[in-house]
Amino acid sequence: MPFDFLGLTYPSIKNVVAQMSNVDAVRVSLQNAQADQLLKTGGKADVSFFKLSEQEISRLSDFDKLELFLCEAERSNSFGSQDVRLSCYVSEQYFLFRIERDGEDYVTVGLGNFGTIDELRDHGVRKNMKFGNELVPTVTLDEIGRTVRLILFWEDRTAGLCSMINFFHSKFNRGLKLMQFCNASGEQNHSEAIRKIVEYVNSNNVQIAVVECVEQICEEDYKFFLENLTPTFVFDADAKTSPEFKFDGQMRCERIRISSGHWFTLDVLLKNANRKVVVVQGADYTKEELVTFLEHWKDGKFSELEQLELETKAVPADVVKDFEKLEGQGFVLKGPDNKRLEVRAERKMFTCYIF
Repeated sequence: MPFDFLGLTYPSIKNVVAQMSNVDAVRVSLQNAQADQLLKTGGKADVSFFKLSEQEISRLSDFDKLELFLCEAERSNSFGSQDVRLSCYVSEQYFLFRIERDGEDYVTVGLGNFGTIDELRDHGVRKNMKFGNELVPTVTLDEIGRTVRLILFWEDRTAGLCSMINFFHSKFNRGLKLMQFCNASGEQNHSEAIRKIVEYVNSNNVQIAVVECVEQICEEDYKFFLENLTPTFVFDADAKTSPEFKFDGQMRCERIRISSGHWFTLDVLLKNANRKVVVVQGADYTKEELVTFLEHWKDGKFSELEQLELETKAVPADVVKDFEKLEGQGFVLKGPDNKRLEVRAERKMFTCYIF
């Protein structure tokens, strides 16, 4: 990144600055305050990576995109006017960290253990990236078709992921838009790694908007997520579990979506129904269980609930036949505090909207 023109004369500086591209000017400006001042002397004032056009940024390598972005964010102590969102993807095969800017994917980096860096020495270019106060070894991979073309190497990839989360959280108070876990087979080292990650975000009060558990999650790890992850928005799980799997605690989030929810029994539902949205598939709620839920709702126990969808073979008309309904409005039940609950007949689902 450095370009040394500090020793040039004033006319030379003017000439060099006049021929610089905007990207070159950013590279020089980010070196230090003296270089930035000389740019101003040469006629380029208020230089910022955040003012580059999308076309200029698109021509950069992933290495340059990330390094210039990080350096500018540190110098500005902000992301400018950009809407920056962060996501993590954790599996046994890979750890990924993704940055989005203004709703568009910006750069996705992989994290590796330093001991494996030599395995990629013939597949890309090795450099060191300035990351906060550290110089982190990286490899930029040559193959255009790769999903991830930039890998950062740390002594331990788990510690590396925590370091990246910490950088954005401690300097910019940014949490994660998404944390996704998949392909956990119960391998001990991986289970230890994800526990360290969860313990890190919890102990440092890093907010996570959405937690996703997909594919085959080890049941012990899945239960650990249910017990310990507290997303501010939604817990979304598509994990397949054995008939013996059980969880009877509370999930502290605004919305719950479970795709394989045989374990989401009536008792679990009653503990977790005071959320805005609860959607449970893969279960088989009986008519009697749905009636019990409605009785609790009429007693005012779920004041926050706005939408409920439960898989069942029961017929909605049979479930609500003994409840008071508003005349001429189908299956609309009267509830506490002038609330109303509308039951809709949808295939295999008992669906309620509360207003």
